[in-house]
Amino acid sequence: MDMVLFIALSLLQLADVCTTVLIIRRGLGREANPIVAEAIDAFGLIPGLLVVKLLFVIPTWSTAMQHFSEPWMALLQKSLLAAICLGYVWVVVHNWRILRRR
Repeated sequence: MDMVLFIALSLLQLADVCTTVLIIRRGLGREANPIVAEAIDAFGLIPGLLVVKLLFVIPTWSTAMQHFSEPWMALLQKSLLAAICLGYVWVVVHNWRILRRR
């Protein structure tokens, strides 16, 4: 289950990068996350997005690969990964709606 959630999160990250690049390049919006916006200013659009995504995904992957002996820790781990995935589903849907509207 953890691997499924991590794969889903990775695909959602990729979808976020792709839709964000399209939105910015088409002049339909800007990056709303100030940390990501700073990385884009510092490194450029795609490198900035990838740097932030890798800095997020690598620790998440490390956590997803841990197997906790305590059942409540395993449940907490799965719940957090699922919540992060749901948050990124919202981000990708939001980005997609911006692209479809214009």
